[in-house]
Amino acid sequence: KAAHIPETGRTDLAIHISIGASAGTGFSFGPLRGSVSTYLGFTLDYISRPGGERLIIGAVLVVIGSVRAWSFVTVSLQLRLAITYDGRQMLGVGRVTVTVKISRFYKKKFRRSIRYRP
Repeated sequence: KAAHIPETGRTDLAIHISIGASAGTGFSFGPLRGSVSTYLGFTLDYISRPGGERLIIGAVLVVIGSVRAWSFVTVSLQLRLAITYDGRQMLGVGRVTVTVKISRFYKKKFRRSIRYRP
């Protein structure tokens, strides 16, 4: 994305590039059945303004899976980890969620978020 303002001679430029890949599989071992999926992605943002330039690099990893045992106990896991670096500082964030479901009568969810800035 680019913008030029002729009256002031100002030109702003913003470029965003991203790429990602995902994979998943299912499994069945006797009374256990489930699936696992993963996603890995990278981003690159370049911003140029008369006041300066900025380059932001990011990566994200997502893992989602679930296991069902004996057709009435289900355990699910969701994990998301992301990191960004903007040329000055690095920031890492993550979140994990575990859900345990027994039949249709009981469900318990555990969540934990983390934030890391060196």
